[in-house]
Amino acid sequence: KMENPLSTDYLGYEFDFRLMITNSISFLPISFLTHLFTDKTDHSVSLRNIIIDYKSPIFSDNNILEMDSNLLQTITKFFGSTMDTPHISAIEHCIRAQDYALLWGLPGTGKTTTVAALLYLLHALNKTVLVTSHTNAAVDNILLKLLEFNVPFLRIGKINSVHSDLKQHTLDYILGTKKEWNLEDFKDLIQKHVENFCHNLSWSEKYNF
Repeated sequence: KMENPLSTDYLGYEFDFRLMITNSISFLPISFLTHLFTDKTDHSVSLRNIIIDYKSPIFSDNNILEMDSNLLQTITKFFGSTMDTPHISAIEHCIRAQDYALLWGLPGTGKTTTVAALLYLLHALNKTVLVTSHTNAAVDNILLKLLEFNVPFLRIGKINSVHSDLKQHTLDYILGTKKEWNLEDFKDLIQKHVENFCHNLSWSEKYNF
């Protein structure tokens, strides 16, 4: 009970007090969870098994790095001549994953470099990759490493939140440098790049073509 409750009758006017939670930061995660629990598609069922029931990941028996020595040489571009065995094992672990893989390491153990090398390898295999994070810095740190090796990528997000060396790779910058765009041009742009963005739930910019 409040010591000084708010009166619903003030100067002859009667008020109704309602709390409306409509901001995207709180609403979107709830809507995603609701969809995850209610959707009956195979994809949602698989996600429920992984997230809720802690289903163990499935891995292929094929080690693509052992099958193709050129791929291993590709990774050495990131690690140099003295490769760290745990880093290479982590990349092999991810490549063999059929549904998901988890990498864990203390600060300074090379997680960012490992992920960057993994992305470089996936790009060499002509795979489509989507990289997300809740912080712009985490995404940019990976992209700055890819930038050294000329890996094409598309950075999605507010241009003023992106590292200065990556601004020319943002969607805003690329769209602004071409006068006319059509849907096919946009699709081609997306398919040719490693797409990366900060998972900022409050960002709701739209592009019309």
